[in-house]
Order: sequence, then C-alpha cells, then structure tokens
Amino acid sequence: MQRRTAAALQELLLTGSRLAGLGWVVALISLAATACAPAVPELAQLPGDAAAVVSTTSPFRVSTTAAPPRTTSGSSTAAPASTPAPTTTTATTTTSLADSPSDLTFGRWTLTAETRDESGTDFTATLTVPTLRADVDAGLSGRIATSIEGQVESQVGSTLALWRSIEAEGSRDISDSTLRLEFDVAGFEEDFISMRFFSDERVTGSGGAKRQATTLMMDLTSGTAIGLDEIVVGAERREALLALVGAGLLGGYFDGDTEAFSLWAGDLGIADLDQVALTPEGLEVWFDELEVGPPDIGMPVVAIPYDDLTGILEAAGPAAVFRG
Repeated sequence: MQRRTAAALQELLLTGSRLAGLGWVVALISLAATACAPAVPELAQLPGDAAAVVSTTSPFRVSTTAAPPRTTSGSSTAAPASTPAPTTTTATTTTSLADSPSDLTFGRWTLTAETRDESGTDFTATLTVPTLRADVDAGLSGRIATSIEGQVESQVGSTLALWRSIEAEGSRDISDSTLRLEFDVAGFEEDFISMRFFSDERVTGSGGAKRQATTLMMDLTSGTAIGLDEIVVGAERREALLALVGAGLLGGYFDGDTEAFSLWAGDLGIADLDQVALTPEGLEVWFDELEVGPPDIGMPVVAIPYDDLTGILEAAGPAAVFRG
C-alpha cells in the first residue's frame, strides 16, 4: 500500500528535478494534478444516472460521527439502486442504526449491532460490531463469533495495543485521539452473509486520519469464512477479474488517465484483491486509502455486476445465493 504512495511522490520529485527554469515548476504542478484524480462523491450523493456506482439493497447500515468516506466506482453504466443515506449522531462515542428496528433477520439468523467503548484514559475508541444469533449448536455459533471477533481484532486490535502502550508510558500526548470502527451489511441470506468494516483512526498531532476497509464473508451453515479463493477458482479467472478491477479503477477514479493510473496502481496484482464482498448486485473489491490512488479518492471500491462476471465466479459457489 505505502510503496505505491512513496513511488508516486518520488517520481514526481525526480521528474521535477530533471527540469530547469520556470518551466519545471509548471511541469511539476501539471504532473501533480495528473496524479491526483478528482474526488468521487460519497455514496449518498451520487446522481441517479452516475456510471461510477456501487449498489446495495441492504437496508442495514451503521454510521458513526466522522465516519470514513466511502467513494465508489463500478465497471457498469447501469443506474444504481436506491441507497439510504447513513444516519449520524452528534455524540462522539455513540452510534445509531440507519433503519429501525435495529435487528436484521434472515432465515434463522438475526444480526444486531453491538457498540463497545474501549476507551483509555487519554483516547476514545468506539467499536460498532455485528452480533449474529440463531438457534444452532454451540460449535457453529462459536465459530461464527470467533470469525467476527477476529475480523474486528485484525482491524483495530494492533492500534488499540499501540495506543495503550503509549498511554502507559506517558511518552506522547494522545489525548483526544479517536479510533472508530463501523460495519454494514453487503449481502445477507439465510445461509450466507457478507459485511464491510471501516476503521477511522485520528491521532492527536498527526494532522490526518488513517482509514481502512476490510470485508468478511461467511457460510452460515458451516461457520467458515469465505475468501477470493472460494469464489474465483483458477489463475486464468483471477487474471480476468484483475483486468476488470483495473478497468474500474482507471475509469472510475483516474478518468482514463493511464499515466496517473500506472503511477499509483501500475503494480496491482491478484494479492491486492484481498478485500472482497458479494452483494445482491455483484462483487465489490475494496482498497485502503493510498493503496491504489491519491488521498482525495478516499477508499476506492470497484463494484462489478454479475453479468460482467460470467465465467469468472465459481458457478456453484457462494455467489449462487444471489444469482439463483
């Protein structure tokens, strides 16, 4: 992630240093503008006829104050489905559900949002995490709970551990620093669920925020997590998916500018497609801030409709739950 950002900035500086006189200033500004694609509006602000879209029919969305921006891109020109705007609260450590009632039930499973306050003396950490309940055997319930807890820990656990060690040492002022985690549902059926997790870390004195997006898909009959290996099988199919993702990023975030795209995401590979979520409309591929583009595009997501994934997704795999 960071290597692309460093490479982009280094290339800009090296190019500028090769130029002379007033011309190099103009050229450097031009190159910087090329590398920074225009900001894409947030999901709730997308016009109905936008080509760069991500659709979701899930009514269940959780939002916190200062939630991380989620900008979107898609490989299809179809009009997006209507998506409710997230509801925000004015308090700094509370969350609210976008729709009421708070529980969401499919088949035997019920999902509830749980808010945890893991604040320290000098910082605030608020996590909104999903809890899945059902009348199932304890082993299955435990596996699912462990997967969700592991997802949360992978997203914020290391940050919390670092902050607490800083707090204990008293070597740095982290007062008023905040860490928030929110989730929402990408797709939910009786035996399958996919979720998105968004973290927003703001450290006092750092002058910015660190935002990350991760995804979790689970088979609710076995309690096992599902990844790209289970939905796209074989090197040839993965290369085809990579081409679609690259095209989505190029068109949705770089306005077709191949030079800027190469600067930021020229070394995009299959291993970078590690945050994926199946939805009723297709497949979402998420990236962190600065992973494949400049900071003004936020956390990019490429949403690929199922019609464009024919022959790529495993026909009898998890995607079948939405494709019928």
